[in-house]
Amino acid sequence: ATPCVATPPLCTQETARSGSGRPGTALAMRNRVTRTPHDSLFKLVFSDVEAAAGELRAVLPADLVREVDWSTLRLEPASLVTPELSERFADLLFSARLLGGRDVRLFFLCEHKSWSARFTALQVLGYIVRIWETWHVEHPDGALLPAIIPVLVTHDDGGWRAPTRLCELVHLPSGRVRELLLPLVPNLELVIVDDLSRVDDHTLDGRPLPPFAKLALAALRDIRRAPDLPAALQTLHDRWMATLSRTDPRDRRAIEAVLSYIPRARPADDAESIARAVRAIDPRGEETVMATIQQLMDEGEARGEARGEARGERRLLARQLARRFGNLDAATEARLAVATVEDVERWAERVLDATTLAEVFTTG
Repeated sequence: ATPCVATPPLCTQETARSGSGRPGTALAMRNRVTRTPHDSLFKLVFSDVEAAAGELRAVLPADLVREVDWSTLRLEPASLVTPELSERFADLLFSARLLGGRDVRLFFLCEHKSWSARFTALQVLGYIVRIWETWHVEHPDGALLPAIIPVLVTHDDGGWRAPTRLCELVHLPSGRVRELLLPLVPNLELVIVDDLSRVDDHTLDGRPLPPFAKLALAALRDIRRAPDLPAALQTLHDRWMATLSRTDPRDRRAIEAVLSYIPRARPADDAESIARAVRAIDPRGEETVMATIQQLMDEGEARGEARGEARGERRLLARQLARRFGNLDAATEARLAVATVEDVERWAERVLDATTLAEVFTTG
């Protein structure tokens, strides 16, 4: 077995956003964030069973691939994935039977990461446990749980750098005590890691994937950080997009998804440069790109208006509270600073009747 060596924390986007390197903070942040454009593109394309089968056949051990009846592959319903996984994450859960009439169904949990999230092994273990719990509830008479094989698809610019073994995340002492503890600590190893940053165009072309899925994987790998966007898009077009047909529903959906992905994956680029790059490879695609850019602008304005409304209501409530109860202490100001519009409206209704500042914030 590979030695389980603890690795130092990475400075990931999670810890950078949270302002802390503490694992608990990072994990909480990941549970709250909305789906990224990378997740959305991955899930849209690989919800397709043919695309999923091609990806699994490309990355799983060849001996196992030959044992699976791929004609039985199916996307599992949300009831088995559980609402928490279905809505918060980009995971896809598939199942397939083995060849030879064996009444055994394997499950494949496809997890996508656009960067090296340090606690991915822990996160995936949590998914697997929740799926098993749901399975046990739905099959109370079953004596065995199904096998679940996690498959991680990632396209971090520098390659996957986070631990792939759960034991690498556990604080264990060194020396003999460590060797005694290792066999006793629960472990999970992410054996199948499809690191797209290490997959070149020739290798991707050789995978048993439909062309629209190859386009999506190449877009995830290349678009976000391409130093020369027009050149990157020209390669995507010539190698994969040009082979697709807009009359085919899956091809058309993939083309539009990739075109919509471009401005979402490159928010720092100006709209005209993106539109010009797309126009050069696909004049019809410019409309999709500009519609996405307008949607992003509208969403930004809506968020800005909501934030402005909340700030204004907080300031007004702070003045009302100070006028009625005197200068506000730091704790009250901090509470107001993070209050939602609903909180502020509820507290404002209590200002006239409350006899103390504490009564304004009383729950219930």
